[in-house]
Amino acid sequence: MADRMARIANVSLDELGKEIFKIVVLEKGFLDPSLKASSLAKRLGTNTRYFSITMSRRFHCNFSSFLGRLRVEEAMTYMADSRYDEVSLQDMASLVGFSSRQSFISAFQKINGMTPSEYRASVRVG
Repeated sequence: MADRMARIANVSLDELGKEIFKIVVLEKGFLDPSLKASSLAKRLGTNTRYFSITMSRRFHCNFSSFLGRLRVEEAMTYMADSRYDEVSLQDMASLVGFSSRQSFISAFQKINGMTPSEYRASVRVG
């Protein structure tokens, strides 16, 4: 019985993980600065505890870290494109879903070991 329950739980985790991925990544929900784990959990018909367990087991991080990484990767794509050279860090932060310039800089530096300005300069060399 316990084995059957574990299988059911894993299937549910898989399905919930797929739905999270679809909404946050494929549909680019991460660009919405108001996106919160609690609202997404409610939208998906689950509670925040199960949502957090799914994030941990399926994505190996919490929801905030997941969003931060996606947003930073999106910013890196923009910064590598010369069409975005004149976009300020404040506007870049907003463009990729961060609520503030400082949270963008902090997340970027934590993930890449350099500031967005340093990264922008490095992709323009050569």
